[in-house]
Amino acid sequence: MANVYKFAWLNIAALSTGSDYEGFINEAREPRAIFGFRASFAAIIGTGSQDINRNLQGRPCVLLDGEVTLLWDKQSDLPGGGDWMAPLFTRAWVYQERSLARRTLAFATHGVFFSCDEAYYGRTSTFCAVAAALVDEALATGNAPSREQLQMEARDLLSRFDATWNGAVIDYTKCKLTKDTDRLVAISSTAHEVADSGIPREKRYLAGLWDINFISQLRWMTCEGRNTKPRKRIGTDGYVAPSWSWASIEAPVATCGAFYTDDKPIRFLADVTAADVKLATEFPFGAVRAGWVRLRGCLRAVSGSETHGTMGGTSLTDEATGENLWFASDTTEGYEMVASSAGLRKVVWVPHVLTALETMVECNVLVLSELSPDEETGDDDGTFIKPGEKVYRRLGMGNFGRIPSLFRQDKLLMAMGTYPEADEMEDIAREFVRNEVGFREFVII
Repeated sequence: MANVYKFAWLNIAALSTGSDYEGFINEAREPRAIFGFRASFAAIIGTGSQDINRNLQGRPCVLLDGEVTLLWDKQSDLPGGGDWMAPLFTRAWVYQERSLARRTLAFATHGVFFSCDEAYYGRTSTFCAVAAALVDEALATGNAPSREQLQMEARDLLSRFDATWNGAVIDYTKCKLTKDTDRLVAISSTAHEVADSGIPREKRYLAGLWDINFISQLRWMTCEGRNTKPRKRIGTDGYVAPSWSWASIEAPVATCGAFYTDDKPIRFLADVTAADVKLATEFPFGAVRAGWVRLRGCLRAVSGSETHGTMGGTSLTDEATGENLWFASDTTEGYEMVASSAGLRKVVWVPHVLTALETMVECNVLVLSELSPDEETGDDDGTFIKPGEKVYRRLGMGNFGRIPSLFRQDKLLMAMGTYPEADEMEDIAREFVRNEVGFREFVII
């Protein structure tokens, strides 16, 4: 599919049709309605005087003698307008077509427009040209760079790569699929193209994520968990991806980009030590049968939960401190588990990322549920999961925090590590030392 759209001379897109049975050449093709009329400067300015040639002080004003031609210009369905919500763009299978095509002639409801690799500031928003742009910038160095410059450029490339893929995930998960089992397959050609870009050179695709800065890519969440059906489990019909992947749920997701430069106020509170997937075919960017990630971090128990109002959020109570943290479940399963005493006993949370901003010191967390000993883990040959190792499934994300002047009063924030005595937030984040007491390895499937 990548070759079809990448090497096609022209791609024709029928934006306004909902199916193959509808036409896209219609009577309402003219996108612009223009009405012209003339009016005096005085009428436009509104002097408030009976004598339109006099100003507000009643003095003669030559400027008010003139007239001007005015145009009322109505445009719709043009690039940058509502066409991005057109029926065609709600279909997930079309995302690859949009991201890989070099030239597109698009028929919208009220207009026709053209886009190509030079349509946006000389660079395209497609992955092909984005990858080329990154390579161009990486090679465009005058003098031999120093080691420090190379490190900075490498971090910058990684950051832009991560931001590019995060943007693709956000756009793609807004689209709909007839068969949810196609979720990884329908974006596989785009992922393949990204892998071929060589930025960064050594990277592996793992069910919608990349093993470059994997810990940061686990920072995704959805706001539609209360209406999202539970994800399928390993070995059942309809299984799509491991719980740590955004592809495991049928909902739009938001992602948080990576911060590679040293001056950004972010610190990771857990480490990814290994990750792997079992492919459904030989194609490394397609469907998977199972997936695992091993984290090293602190597993903290939950002693209670509370729902705040009929439309409010849900909070979890940390067993060790009695402090609360907000919880956003990926699906209805998470809310059901924390609402019952039996389910709550299986729930744990893991500190993930600490962020220090001018307005907030915040900690993002992963919320997990422990698997029963008889549940399928997908590790048939026993090469990934160690004997007796704890295995969990992701339920969702959580967070807690305080304003800068009060963060030292928060028991949970202080339990995350040691903070310097500095007042500047960037210094606090930069010199923060995480608390690794109780760190252990565990697996999420």
